[in-house]
Amino acid sequence: MKNIFLGVLSALLFSSCSNKDIDSCVQRGITYYKEIGSYPILSDGKNAETVAIEKCSRTTSAF
Repeated sequence: MKNIFLGVLSALLFSSCSNKDIDSCVQRGITYYKEIGSYPILSDGKNAETVAIEKCSRTTSAF
């Protein structure tokens, strides 16, 4: 039971840190898309913010 509690606690701590990292990454992505003139809609018709969120959810070094 103690191991389960520690695992859940670790997961919660990791996710709260990574949410901050994801938010920062998304903001960098939005800035990038604005700089290249592709905000708010990308050339393929996708929403730039949605694409940034998807990319940053996979890796926070996307932008």
